[in-house]
Amino acid sequence: MRLETEVKVKLIDIERGEVVNKLKNSGCMALGDVIHNDYYFTHPCIDMLSQDEAIRVREEISASTGETKYFVTYKGRRLGGAFKERPELEVEVSGKEIIEILEALGFKVVAIISKERSLFKCSNTLVTIDYLSNLGLFMEVEGEKEYIEDFLRNLKIKHEVVGKTYFELLQST
Repeated sequence: MRLETEVKVKLIDIERGEVVNKLKNSGCMALGDVIHNDYYFTHPCIDMLSQDEAIRVREEISASTGETKYFVTYKGRRLGGAFKERPELEVEVSGKEIIEILEALGFKVVAIISKERSLFKCSNTLVTIDYLSNLGLFMEVEGEKEYIEDFLRNLKIKHEVVGKTYFELLQST
C-alpha cells in the first residue's frame, strides 16, 4: 500500500486561468482536464467515517476526448502533521458496474462529489487545480514533503492550507 502525501489549499483572490498561467510559466506541464464524479461509500459493518477511512469510486471523464475511466480507491487513516498523509490503494476497473457490486454487498453511497480538475506535472510533484461548485477553487500538491513546501513557497499564490477532505468540507456547508 502506498503512502499518499499531499497538501490541499484553498486559493484566494485568484481566477482559475491565472493559476493555470502561473503553473505553465513556472515550467509545469499540463496533463489535461477531467471531470471527476466521486462516489463515497459507507461500509455495512464498519463506521468508516469515525475511523477516518474511505471507499471511493471515481468516474473520470476526459474533457478533451470524453473517454470515461473508473477507479476504486481505499483511503486509510490520516497520519498527523501539516501534510495530509494516508495509506492509499487504487485500482482501475472496467466500468460503473462496480457501484452496483458494492451496493449489492451492502455498501451505501453517502455522497457524490463532482469537480472540474486540471492536472499538471511540476518537477517532482503532481498539481491539480480543482473547482467545486459549492466550495470554490482549490489546489492539491502531491509528492515528497520537501518538494511540496518548495513548490508552494515559489509559486507565490495567496492560499490557505486546508486539512479537511472535500467530503468533510461539504458536510460543514
